Amino acid sequence: MIYDKYFQHTKNYFWQWEDAGEVLTIPEGSTIAYREWVAELLEYLSPQGLPPFGSLLLAIIATNPNGAAQLKEMYVMLRKNDEDYVVSTTIDVADEFLSLLTQLPPKYKQGNNRLLLFQTIFENCHNMLSSKKAKLCITVFKKQSREIAAINFSKSIFHKDFNTISLLHKRFFTVESIIKKMASLPKFDENELVLEESEVKETKTKDFVIELTEREKTFHVGALIPRIWGGLNIPVHSALPSQQPLGGISDLTNKGDFDRLLLSEFANDDLLFLSRLANNEALFIQREIPPINQNLQRIILIDVTIKNWGTPKIVAFATMLAIAKHPKTNIECVAYVLGDTYTAIDISSVDGIIEGLQKVNANLHAVNGLGSFFNDFPTDKNREIFILTNPSTLKQTAMLKAMNDYHHQINYWIYTDAEGNIDVYKKQQNSKKHLQHLNLPLEKLWTREVKKDEPKEKKAVEELPKKLLTEEDFPILFPMSRDNKAIFSLPDKSIFLITSKRALFEYHDDIGHGWDMVVKNLPIGSGQFAMGLTSVLEPLLLMFNPNDKKVILLNIRTKHQYEIDFPHWGKRGQFSFSEDDEMFYYTSTKGYWKISPYGEIEACNTMPNYSIFEKKSQDFSLLRQQPNYSIFRNVTEVAINQEDNLAFNRHALYFSAEYNSFTLSSYYWSESKIKAKKSNSREAIFEFSEGSTVEINPNGMLILRSSDTSIPTIYIPAVLSMALGVATNHHFAGTSYFCKYNLLEQEKIPDANFYTKYI
Repeated sequence: MIYDKYFQHTKNYFWQWEDAGEVLTIPEGSTIAYREWVAELLEYLSPQGLPPFGSLLLAIIATNPNGAAQLKEMYVMLRKNDEDYVVSTTIDVADEFLSLLTQLPPKYKQGNNRLLLFQTIFENCHNMLSSKKAKLCITVFKKQSREIAAINFSKSIFHKDFNTISLLHKRFFTVESIIKKMASLPKFDENELVLEESEVKETKTKDFVIELTEREKTFHVGALIPRIWGGLNIPVHSALPSQQPLGGISDLTNKGDFDRLLLSEFANDDLLFLSRLANNEALFIQREIPPINQNLQRIILIDVTIKNWGTPKIVAFATMLAIAKHPKTNIECVAYVLGDTYTAIDISSVDGIIEGLQKVNANLHAVNGLGSFFNDFPTDKNREIFILTNPSTLKQTAMLKAMNDYHHQINYWIYTDAEGNIDVYKKQQNSKKHLQHLNLPLEKLWTREVKKDEPKEKKAVEELPKKLLTEEDFPILFPMSRDNKAIFSLPDKSIFLITSKRALFEYHDDIGHGWDMVVKNLPIGSGQFAMGLTSVLEPLLLMFNPNDKKVILLNIRTKHQYEIDFPHWGKRGQFSFSEDDEMFYYTSTKGYWKISPYGEIEACNTMPNYSIFEKKSQDFSLLRQQPNYSIFRNVTEVAINQEDNLAFNRHALYFSAEYNSFTLSSYYWSESKIKAKKSNSREAIFEFSEGSTVEINPNGMLILRSSDTSIPTIYIPAVLSMALGVATNHHFAGTSYFCKYNLLEQEKIPDANFYTKYI
């Protein structure tokens, strides 16, 4: 499985498994951590996602009691290998942040505070695994063989681990900033009051069902669950039956241990006593056996082939959730969808259910997926298998045969159809027993209650889904844009720029002179903008759309955003941010209001102090003097010209071996050898006949994707007549203006072979 690789150690690297996978150590050096404690840490971090395993180990080393000495030991070991990937700049950038961790007071590196520290620094970090994948990783980690073999080293592993740590230094540049951020998180208290498990589960389950019904994409599933709960007859508790004698003659037996002999047997003479023992006539008492605990797991398989599309699939998902999320159940449940193969789905969140509902397969049956599942998961007495499908799939000979072949491994069969019928069957020896039939009144259950609109003044703040903003992590910087809408300078010396293309860029003087795209497709293209920095050093962006009088607040780091109605807007009003109380202010002839970072609006009785808006910000004069490069956007034709160069209209990409540079320059027009066809999508994407594509990003970037999957995606700034940079996710070459993450020294400018290899 792919999740095995998360914990895989490599040769000639800074960490390895020892003692049959029980200890993590620095090769030929000291101990980093023990497996049991690492498992506890992973469980604690999993709800927010997991950083790369190597990055986590670097943080563990730095927070060990002898962290500073262990870091030196690790650096000596890395440089001892004398590999090309060991570049002082990369290690030094990561070391700046790791040194901050070593300088933390001891109380922040012990016990629960240490767990809180890791939760703080790795929140929304780079290269993070989602919470769904994190849970799968932990499951693999617990079941993984303790004998873990090392694999050959890869540069990508080094880049992922150390770049993740170096990027944290942008968010935490002092010890105080780390402590301040930790203080904003809830404290971990072992002695807090714990409610009874049944009450907690019931409340959370009810909230989950309500959340399903409130979301448009899951309303139909959530509306069916309470009705299914009322009729479905499937056990909600798990315990193996045990012998618990009730007394009387039924508790006597002719077999047993001698200490269970009835006292009356000893009243017989010796010959009769031995005769009764030899002929199995002596009576023994059956003593009570304690109930047997069982860690039962329920696995629910949902058929998503063509016969189960639409209503049958919705009813199947509702049935699956009714089993897994019953308020009184104490059985662990996992779910998979079946098609050509089997795919795990996340049933712990509404977003996971939405993602699962979108999974479909165009086959007539799920025989292949069913076979793959049982091949990978052999029979286990501590599990129950449910399969949910449409009864019409059994008309397929292959599906009927598969059901018979795997009959002994399946415990329940549940059939759903488009009319809302649910039939439940249970395995009974070599046959199936029909337990019950349910019919759901779909039309009635799916009728929404009409609610009266609340006055706008009392409308609650709405937290928008994170997916409203699509993101792409470009491994290269963009040129300075001429068509900027707004520019902001924050106290942490970061500068942000909003362009007319609805993109947000960030400028850092410590990484070069280009701009890093942090968000594209902002929900508002024109209007008013304001920006500030919270106490935990997270940039906040306020966007106001005068057309619908709505304010959107966006946290740049966490991507959380809130939308609120703001009817107080006037044409001469202005939004600003106050660093004194970390609030947005709006001033106009109608009055004065302040807006919290969470969208709470409060009127001000008196005029705010205008001096808070007149604080001196960073001087933009040098920034404004940056060259306004000619960005190439209006591309109508992409082709390979007679010189075998990639051409755009009357410009082509050239590599100069003499100057070791790459440029986008004009050339004498000639007939093209191979032309790319523009796709019908709104995006400016051109595709060659063999499948390779060229995308022209409107913010000034050429994105080259080869049909050969072994060739990585290539990014080239679309700037005319200047030396350019070229980057993949792990390589960079060219002028330092476009270099991101201080990679210039890490990846030396190569010769022409770099370009001819990929382009």
